[in-house]
Amino acid sequence: MRRLIESAAREGYFELRAEGGRSIEICPSLVDVVETFLSLKFSLYQIAVNRVNAEKRGDSPGNSGGSPSAISGEQARASPMPEIPELLKAPGRTLMRGTKDLAFCLSVPFTGQDSFSRIIAAYKDVVSEMGGTLTIVDANWDPGRQCDQIASLVASRPDALFVLPTDPATISKAVQAAKAAGIPTLMCDSSAPGTIVHSTSMHNHFGMGAASADYICKRLKGKGKIAAIHLYSNEAWSARSDGMRFVLSGYPEIRIIAETAYSLTGSATPQQVVEKMLREHPDIDAIWSAWDGGAIGAAGAIRALGRSSIFATGIDGGNEAFEYIKGGSAFCFTVAQCFHEQVYWNVYYAHEVLAGRRSPRMIINPAYAIGERDLSRNVPDNYDHRGVADRLGWRRIP
Repeated sequence: MRRLIESAAREGYFELRAEGGRSIEICPSLVDVVETFLSLKFSLYQIAVNRVNAEKRGDSPGNSGGSPSAISGEQARASPMPEIPELLKAPGRTLMRGTKDLAFCLSVPFTGQDSFSRIIAAYKDVVSEMGGTLTIVDANWDPGRQCDQIASLVASRPDALFVLPTDPATISKAVQAAKAAGIPTLMCDSSAPGTIVHSTSMHNHFGMGAASADYICKRLKGKGKIAAIHLYSNEAWSARSDGMRFVLSGYPEIRIIAETAYSLTGSATPQQVVEKMLREHPDIDAIWSAWDGGAIGAAGAIRALGRSSIFATGIDGGNEAFEYIKGGSAFCFTVAQCFHEQVYWNVYYAHEVLAGRRSPRMIINPAYAIGERDLSRNVPDNYDHRGVADRLGWRRIP
């Protein structure tokens, strides 16, 4: 029994809470397997009953009046009831439905930012491709509102819930409640502290911040003064700043002389924030930004103040960022995320969970260092689909 429990734990059906299985937590995947088995047994029983009844009706003349006419055994075998192989392929909790009937919900922080727009478009695309409908709610950068929206989505009993968090720590309890309610829950862009969801698909935020800082340090040849624009409001994005500081620790002659924690809900634009820093610190050589919006604002500020020797870096990637980099602006480097691939794994593993199969707890998607030379030829709109960036010859960050 001990070996059986430990084997099931490795397959993701149990969480061992004490050595030897003396205390265990039953995972949703085990519940799905049981539901699959019961659904299959019921379906086999129903097929057998239908065929017996059809054969009996086929041996007698058709009934008059309001009774249904007799059908033959051949007609019964041609009925829409799925055969055994099809039943085995179907999702565990939806064997008598189709993938087109699956109802998915997506909770997002905001719809008006370039990266989020691309992520939302990817969800629509992949859900349409794999099957299902998608309901999207926008929290407008309000974590409390996102918690309330998640609770409302859970109450609607979707087949699966996707969450792109405003702030992972703030919405953690709402995500825990979704999982406790038996809703397959999958995170995008960040994990949720204090809870284990079915699967999380994200990028290495620490690594992206480090790659951007590494570009700055090498271009400055190990010596200079920089400014930094942080996004501390989101725990995952904050890790980008951690990666930047880690790299700078290896370059003692590069110093941060100005920095700010930017608020996405504040009244000041990134350009206004950077203009203020540049006026107060005329000796800045480069600007590190935790996201492309800050780097775009920096490019505008540098141009407005005529400080052409300064350059800026960002993180995210996308058409707007690529145009700035190709156009020779001060915004000259970004780390491009594979938004579509990130979303693809979320939707794929939602289907896997619903089919009673296991899903990986964490997926780290590739990201790429992008400078002007990497954009010398036309970049296809599907650059963030699986394998496309590699075929373009882009360099993956560590």
